Amino acid sequence: MAGSVIIVGTDFSADAERALRYGFKLARALGGLVELVHVTPELKPLFGGSEASREAVARLQDEEVEAAREALETLVTETDVPAQAHVCIGDTCQALLDRADEVGAELIVVGRQGAGALGRFLLGSLTDKLVRRSERAVVVIPPGAS
Repeated sequence: MAGSVIIVGTDFSADAERALRYGFKLARALGGLVELVHVTPELKPLFGGSEASREAVARLQDEEVEAAREALETLVTETDVPAQAHVCIGDTCQALLDRADEVGAELIVVGRQGAGALGRFLLGSLTDKLVRRSERAVVVIPPGAS
């Protein structure tokens, strides 16, 4: 696995921070590269919207992507591990899987949020979807892991 690409999904939460630390630790041990990936949902105006509202939503989407890119670049510059940053727009699970395919990642690391059964039922579970749909290893860092 030397030279492996490790995808680390982040939403900048404490859970994602733990996943990031673990991803860096793995990359350090394996001599690999960490690809930090943040996925922002696609923003759309309600009911199609007017031209002005479509333009406003597009500006807001651009601002969201740029803010995420800046935050990721800060994380990249603060580590001694080879790392790069990528921002995707769309469904989080599919975007992580697509990016892993694009870069030939060996594995995907994510933090598990403690949403509980009701949260998984209402919102779905990213980790559950990743584990079921991924063709590569998925490492899930539980809440409270150091």
